[in-house]
Amino acid sequence: MESSHTSTSSDSKTNVVDVYENERRYSVFDDFDSNKLGFGDPEPWDPAPLEAIELPADAQEWKSNWKIVFDDNFGENDDPEGWQYAVTWPRSISTLLCQWHGQCCALPAPDFVRRRCWRRSYLVHNAASKVPTASVSSTESFAVHENGQIRASCATSNSDTDIESPVREEERRAAQLISQRAKNWLQDRKRERMRLAVVNEVIDTEIEYSRWLMIAHQLLFLPWLALYDTQKAEVDRREDEEGILPPSTVFGNIPTLCALHDQIKEALCREKESGCVGKVWASFLPYCKEYCIYVSGYAQRCEALNHSCETHTEAKQVVDEVVKLPDLAGLPVSAVTIKPVQRLPLLRLLLDRLLKLTKPSHPDFRELKDAMQQLEVLLERVNGTSKDSQAMRGVITASADLAGTVPGLVRPHRRLIKRGSLQQAGLFVTWVQPDVELLLFNDMLIIAQSWGSFRVAQGVLQPIAIVRLGTPEDSDRAVQSSAVPEALDPHSVIFQADTRDSKGLSLQIRWREANGNQVSDLILECNSKEEIHDWLMAWNIALSKQPKNA
Repeated sequence: MESSHTSTSSDSKTNVVDVYENERRYSVFDDFDSNKLGFGDPEPWDPAPLEAIELPADAQEWKSNWKIVFDDNFGENDDPEGWQYAVTWPRSISTLLCQWHGQCCALPAPDFVRRRCWRRSYLVHNAASKVPTASVSSTESFAVHENGQIRASCATSNSDTDIESPVREEERRAAQLISQRAKNWLQDRKRERMRLAVVNEVIDTEIEYSRWLMIAHQLLFLPWLALYDTQKAEVDRREDEEGILPPSTVFGNIPTLCALHDQIKEALCREKESGCVGKVWASFLPYCKEYCIYVSGYAQRCEALNHSCETHTEAKQVVDEVVKLPDLAGLPVSAVTIKPVQRLPLLRLLLDRLLKLTKPSHPDFRELKDAMQQLEVLLERVNGTSKDSQAMRGVITASADLAGTVPGLVRPHRRLIKRGSLQQAGLFVTWVQPDVELLLFNDMLIIAQSWGSFRVAQGVLQPIAIVRLGTPEDSDRAVQSSAVPEALDPHSVIFQADTRDSKGLSLQIRWREANGNQVSDLILECNSKEEIHDWLMAWNIALSKQPKNA
């Protein structure tokens, strides 16, 4: 960046500051615009906007206003508005592409960038007139470089030696201070541009999500509700016919989520100019507890939707109308119903990025931090509700597979921790032997036999043993007394890797029968050490989640 200077008198001199205005276009059919500057390009105002340039500390006053610099080197081709054009910005590439000229070219090499120089002069008191020891009569000009540094160039000197003076040192410090301020301003501007981009992404994703909720409500829930009301009277007359499931069973609380996010979308759009989206989420996240209801029963609703489409032609027609939408592009209807499940994790990622780009002095920082804390608590609650719902469904499925052979298996406190089939060790003809099915709950362990495709009745397990879990202390004592089986307590179970297996792929289960007279021992083969590790981890989880007042 170049600067010019003119000496006015022996007591003062004229310095200038140059600022470049930069623009880019994407193609020869586009207009030049500063908003199109991308990564690696200079700032729109380099190094800072005109209004942000302050009078240097050593200056007396501004001598002129900001004016556009016209370069006479271009002659008749000089742009009337002072713009200089080039194919790209000067970098470590061919200098032929980076030559500035005064007229925009379309062929053979079109210009995609342009700049023009704004210049302002100011008066500086000549330090040489006050320092007799330094016989210096020089004119200095300060210009701000692209990297925000200040350049001071000495034009002439009447002395053979340069003598440092206190005034010159003060000028140097002032130049460093201005340079640092320019760097900080550039960093803050870049950070704010990135922050506004994330704010726009938060608002855009909310608008898109509200549109999907509207599709689920208007095109799925309401037509299903009308179909349900129509068939309900017919089913009441013919008791032998199974009616369509109610929409709340199939689609959950979609209407509530749709109404909630309509209000959130309007509030976010009102705050688009200010960029303060944190206070919007901080005020609406307490109402997002509705997601616990939707996420916890999502798997059951998917099964209910599939079952209704298989048994009722009218229900399938409602779903097919939604699948034909261009937005789905041939995807199944689950691409719509899964949107609420995905919303909170995506929102957490966006707000986390926004919080990192927000300075503590920003007016939205406190509300944004509060919103992040609320969202973390809500996600933990939603995930816990979903896992608890899956564990409860596992108990119901296990009860159905056992075909009532274990009465009272379904209890409010009981949860299924892990279930799997293993082969009993030491059997030579394994294809005619039943698999051992382990059903580990948070208060008991059921060991059953599963014959696979040779079951007597499909979906029926034959229980071998039902062992109640003891406390973690009981389990520790059981492991310590494993060498003496008679020392096992009636409610203590050993669940550990078999140390006698050289390959380390066997799982040992030892327990005392309910009558207290016999100790049973079972060795099961696992496919990998990771599988053994998973079972041992599940065992520790079951011990830690035992109900207190079951």
